[in-house]
Amino acid sequence: MTARLGWTRPVLHQAPEPLDRPEGMLTLMFTDIEGSTRLLAALGERYLGALDDHRRILRAAFEARAGHEVDTQGDAFFVVFASAEESLAAAVDIQRASRHNSGPLVSAGGPGEAQNLMVMGFSAPPA
Repeated sequence: MTARLGWTRPVLHQAPEPLDRPEGMLTLMFTDIEGSTRLLAALGERYLGALDDHRRILRAAFEARAGHEVDTQGDAFFVVFASAEESLAAAVDIQRASRHNSGPLVSAGGPGEAQNLMVMGFSAPPA
């Protein structure tokens, strides 16, 4: 017999179910925008549109490089790849797309402008 506690954790976002999950030794990728809480306060209602653009750019890169989204919270993503090469190629694609679609979430910041950085971390199996 199992007991129910009477509450469940709310699902803020459910990652899309990939058809073919990679197996074996995987490379993990984590992304986050540095200072996004400050940006939310600064952008106000415009933040949601900028967040949608950010997610669209990242998901396009993940899909193009066979990445599988495991989870996302706000502007942060957790994605797995079958190889380190594909994860790094996705990171380069994201940087290039972010530069060409310079929205307020990720920007290089010109003279006198704020700089918003996207942080990407990787964990790969030994070669």
